[in-house]
Amino acid sequence: MQTKRQYKRILCILCFLLLVSGVAIYAEPEISVYVDGTKIVSDTPAIIVDGRTMLPFRSILNALGVDNESITWDAGSRSIEIHHNGNYIFLLIGSDFALANNKPITLDVAPLIRDGRTLVPVRFVAEALLATVVWEPQTKTVSITMQ
Repeated sequence: MQTKRQYKRILCILCFLLLVSGVAIYAEPEISVYVDGTKIVSDTPAIIVDGRTMLPFRSILNALGVDNESITWDAGSRSIEIHHNGNYIFLLIGSDFALANNKPITLDVAPLIRDGRTLVPVRFVAEALLATVVWEPQTKTVSITMQ
């Protein structure tokens, strides 16, 4: 009787370990974003929403060389304005409408707030600042090259 319980206990432990190791094997790889070869480190990791990589707006903008004085966050209208090197970007949280250098753009994914952080589409922001963006799907890596 004691041996049967021991086998059940061992079997339960093995099943649990197999389940846990299976989850680790199938975990999503981290999304990496690089600007001119330097990895962006953010307190909120990049995520993919409807096929678009999203990062907190200050993380991506600062990495692209935009200083905080060039960024305006308006909590009332939930909008972001960026003035940098003659470029202008306007974004509204939850809206697919944006302006890039005073040209209206329809975004594939609207900026959003998640866990208190405002996330913006990386490709749109980088290209609006005249950078080149390359996505490597196998490694989930975004490489941005400044002009």
